[in-house]
Amino acid sequence: MTGMVVGLAGCDYFAKPKTSCSDVADQNMVFDLMKTGLESQLKNIMDDDDHKKFELAKNRTSVGQLQYALQSIRTAKEDPNSSKIFCEAEFAITFPAKVLDDAEVSLTESEAVDRTVEDALDRYGFKKSSGSANIYSAHLLYALQPTDDGSQMYAEIENSASLLEGAADVLNQSMSKSLIIGAKNAQL
Repeated sequence: MTGMVVGLAGCDYFAKPKTSCSDVADQNMVFDLMKTGLESQLKNIMDDDDHKKFELAKNRTSVGQLQYALQSIRTAKEDPNSSKIFCEAEFAITFPAKVLDDAEVSLTESEAVDRTVEDALDRYGFKKSSGSANIYSAHLLYALQPTDDGSQMYAEIENSASLLEGAADVLNQSMSKSLIIGAKNAQL
């Protein structure tokens, strides 16, 4: 999934011929794209028997726990002959402490390649926030463009694949904690 697109219809767009990378409604479209992509990533995780590992409701609940923010937003490119703008930002995800704790236990107990959540997320381009233990951020590229009549806005994320894989990996590890511990105890 290299790029994702979503549209948003709204009366306020009729009066607004151009958008801004910092527009709150447009940021919410970016968050919705990431949530949908994350749910899709989790839906495709299979167990050892080739069955879906988690139910849709559990995936949605896990994704719904996360908080998103765009920081250091900037316009990367703007063409005077087009209404499309290209944006860059630091995409920050706040994971609940329990999700991170459960993921850490799963990584340790399963003797995974990544020994910590920080190591796992680092592999996908996320860096731990210096101000908070449960916020990780990564560079995000996205584009915004209104329809010709201004009635809808479209958002497209250019580099979502690795970001979604990283967040899905943490949620998978967190949701798998009881399965991993149960399997390890069964071996004893």
